[in-house]
Parts: sequence; structure tokens; C-alpha cells
Amino acid sequence: MLQPMRYFDVYVLCQTADNLLSGGFERNLADFFEPLFGVDGITNKFSKYSLLHDFCEWVIRQNVWDEEENIVEVIRETYRRRKSYSSEPPLWIDRAINFYCKPAEKNDFLRWVKAESAKAIDELTDCEIDDFRYDYLQELQLGSEDFDSCVDQLTMEMFYILFQNREFLYNFNSGLSAYNPNKNKRIAIPKWAQRAVFFRDHGCCVFCGKDLSGTIHATEDREIHYDHIISLDNNGVNDVSNLQLCCKECNLGKSNSSDTSANYRQWYDTKDMFE
Repeated sequence: MLQPMRYFDVYVLCQTADNLLSGGFERNLADFFEPLFGVDGITNKFSKYSLLHDFCEWVIRQNVWDEEENIVEVIRETYRRRKSYSSEPPLWIDRAINFYCKPAEKNDFLRWVKAESAKAIDELTDCEIDDFRYDYLQELQLGSEDFDSCVDQLTMEMFYILFQNREFLYNFNSGLSAYNPNKNKRIAIPKWAQRAVFFRDHGCCVFCGKDLSGTIHATEDREIHYDHIISLDNNGVNDVSNLQLCCKECNLGKSNSSDTSANYRQWYDTKDMFE
């Protein structure tokens, strides 16, 4: 299935996700990881809306609230400029919704305040503006189809990028395993997950690069192993984001350890680029 990708600030969101995992923001991450695991742990099954999708959506929803520190001044400045000419909305989520959904009546916090308040922006205190922003975001999240559509699109685009980065997947699944109180049982990997991982890893073992597709060396042993990046013995989970393609030898050598490779096959040889 082909899906249009337009990437509104998606690389920034991916960097935010990576920074959260690698930058030691333990308290922030606990807000995501802890609710996933109840007394019995997460559901032991592969879901097409994976745990990585959940994480991407969570990062996006956090970003809706975590505007720049001087957001009140940005709102005031945008209001002052708008008196003389049109300008972009001051809130990030409004810009994202307008970009993806192109609503007939553009989302705009300033227009919403004008309809809700008896006072203009420049007559409101900083606290009043911040209170209005809170109410506006709450209303968006609870009752806007455009908001939901925008978050869904951003989630899919983030997943598409991050699913290809095995080092990120290792860090993400390490975080999951740290909060997972139980060892999950090995279950059959569904065909859709196998196909996704096979094509993501270009039909090659991620460790030694051996071709497992059978298109190059038809006579070679090409026994395919779908390996857990963070092993189930180390509290890894059954999720498509925790799988990688291995040959038999590399997987057996890896045994029950948790590991991946940051090596990727280049699209073409770059050694003679500047000759």
C-alpha cells in the first residue's frame, strides 16, 4: 500500500524521540513506559499498531504541549504582526493541522481566543493566555477530527523513519525491557511482521550481510531467522520493532544475548565519488 509522506517537522520529532531515549530523561520516559505494563505485563502478541507506533504518538502529543519557553511572547508577537499582515499560527499543532488537513477554516489559537474572550490578546495577562492555550489544546484533543488525523499521519511518518534505524530500535526496546516485569513467551511471528522485517533489512543478515533472499546465490543455505533485538530472556517483547533478520549462524552465535548491528549496505559505491 502506498501512503503519501509529507514530513512536517517529522525529522525534528524523530530527533526528540531519540534524545528522550539516549539523553537520560528517565522521568519523562516513565510516563510512557510505566502505563504499558500492568501486573501481567503487556499483551504477548504482535500488533500491527506496534509499541513503536504508541511511542511515536506519545512523543507527538507531548510536543503539542511542550512549546518553546517563550510561547506567550510568541503569541503576543504573532497577534501584533497579524494586525498588519497575515502570519503563521503561533502554536505548532495549528501549523501541523493546517499543513496536513488543509481545513476550509484554518485552525488558529488566536481566532479561538477572539471568539472565547471579551478581551483582546494584548489585554490579557501571561497567565490568562497560558490558561486559554491549555483550554484550547484540551478542546482540540477531545473534539477535533483534524487533530486526530494529523496525529495519525505524523505517527505513521515517524514510524516509517525510526523503524529503519536499528540502533534506535535497540534503545527503544531496551527501555521497554527495563520496565517489563515479566519474561514473554516465544510465539509465532505473523507473516506481515516477517515481510516488513525482511524488506526493511533488504533480505540480508544484519550482522554478516549474507543474502537470505535466494536471488543472488540460489544454492547457498538461506535459512532465515527472525531474531529478537532484545531477547525474550532479557525481558524483550514480541513486537515488530524488536525484530531483525539473521542468518542461522549469526543467530545461533548470538544465542540469548541482546544485540544488533549499525551496519547498512549502501545504495551504491561511494569510493570513487570525487575521482
